[in-house]
Amino acid sequence: MAVNRVICVSSDASLDLYYNTHHHFANVLPYRLNPPPGSPTGKLYLQVLGIWVGRVLIPNDNGAVGSLKIHIREIEEQIQDRHFSQVAASVAWDSEQVEKMRGGTYRLCPVNNAPRIPLKGGDLRTLNVRLSNEYSGPITIDPDCPPTHLFVRITDMGPEKGEFTITCTSNHPDFFPRNTINSFSAPLQRDIRLPNYEIALLSIVKPANLEEEDRYASLQVDGAGPIMHFNLSQMQTLDEFVSAVSDALQANPQTADRLIFHSQNGRLHLTHRRREEAGEGEVPRPPFLVTLLNYFSRVCGEDYKPVHRLSIGEGQRYTFDGRPNLFNILPSPAVFVECDLVETNVLSGRAAQILASVPFDVDSPLQDRLYQPRQLTFHPAVRAPFNRIKFALRDANGELRQFKSADDIMITLVFRLRQNRRR
Repeated sequence: MAVNRVICVSSDASLDLYYNTHHHFANVLPYRLNPPPGSPTGKLYLQVLGIWVGRVLIPNDNGAVGSLKIHIREIEEQIQDRHFSQVAASVAWDSEQVEKMRGGTYRLCPVNNAPRIPLKGGDLRTLNVRLSNEYSGPITIDPDCPPTHLFVRITDMGPEKGEFTITCTSNHPDFFPRNTINSFSAPLQRDIRLPNYEIALLSIVKPANLEEEDRYASLQVDGAGPIMHFNLSQMQTLDEFVSAVSDALQANPQTADRLIFHSQNGRLHLTHRRREEAGEGEVPRPPFLVTLLNYFSRVCGEDYKPVHRLSIGEGQRYTFDGRPNLFNILPSPAVFVECDLVETNVLSGRAAQILASVPFDVDSPLQDRLYQPRQLTFHPAVRAPFNRIKFALRDANGELRQFKSADDIMITLVFRLRQNRRR
C-alpha cells in the first residue's frame, strides 16, 4: 500500500526528550515510515503544507523578516542559490500582518504546492526542524506564543505531472475581513485554470471543539446521483432509520424498485431485486456499487467503518453482520466540508457542494486536530478559472456548524488530472 501521511511536528517540549524551542525543534514519530515493497520510487518524499508559528522578535538587519525558511535535517540536500541546503520551503512573512491576525500573536501560514523533496535513508523515524530568516540567519520567536506546529506530507510517490496541492486558511483580515470559522474564503496569488481536473481533501486542521454533537449515516450508489445523508440525531427508533433509507432509495429513479433496504429476522439487508420479466439467457443488469459512509455500517450492526464499499449483483442480497442498533454508534460528531470548486450534490435535501465529511472531537490539542482521510475521494472541478476558494463547515442538516473556539482552520486540497474510470 502506498505511503501518504500528513504529520504535525510540534515544538511542544512535553512531546519529546529534545530541548525544543519555538524555532528549533524535533519530534520522534509514533511509527516508523518505510517505502512499501514494490514502491515505484523506493524512497520517501517530504512536502511542506503549512506552519502555525508565533511572532518573530528578532528581525534581520533590514529591520524585518521578509520570509521564513523551513530547514529539515532529514531531507536530501538541494542546490539553492548555488549552495547546498536542506530548505524544504519558505513562507512570506509580514510582522504587521501578524498583528491583524486573530489573537495577534501567531500566524497560520499556508505553503502552496511546495516541492516533494526526497528523504535521506530508507525510512523515517525522526523529524528535525529549524526556522531561519531569508538569509538562513537565526531568528527568535516570542516564547509566550503557542508552540510552533509544522504540517508536512510524507509519501512514496514522487512528483507527478499535473498534480499539485493548495493550502488555505480561514484568517485573511485584509482580503476577507468577514471570514468566520464556519464560512470563509481564501485568496490565491494568481488565477488558476483547471481543465479536466479533480479535487480531494488531503488534510484539515480542525477547530478545537463543537457546540453540540450530531450523528449521521451516509450512502451513495454509483450512477444514482449524490450522497444520501441521514441525520441519526433526529431519529428515535431503528424503524425511522430503515424507513428514511428505504424512502430515499425508492425516490431515486435509478434505484427505485431495484435496490431495497429492509429488515428481516433481526438483521438489515440490501437487496438487488431481480427483474420479474427477465427471460432465459438474458444478460443480467450490472451490479449496484454501493458506498456506505460514516456510521451506516455501525448502525447496521457491523464494526465501525467510515468507508464500506459493496457490489451487489442482480438477484443478490447483502446481509449486515450483527444486530442493528441506532444508538450503538461512536460518540464523535462530524462536519461536512463544503467547497465551491466541486460539483453540486445534496445534503439533507438541500443543494450543497460537499467535498468531504470529517469526524470531530469535542476537545483536543492542536497536534491532535490534524485530520487526514484514510482514502482520498476525488470530485470533478467545476469552476475555472478562480483566484479564491470558498469553504463552509456544515452539520448533517446543512446548517453552518457552530464552534466554541475561534481557532483558525487550515485545509489542504490535492488536485490531479481527472482519471478515466470504468462505469
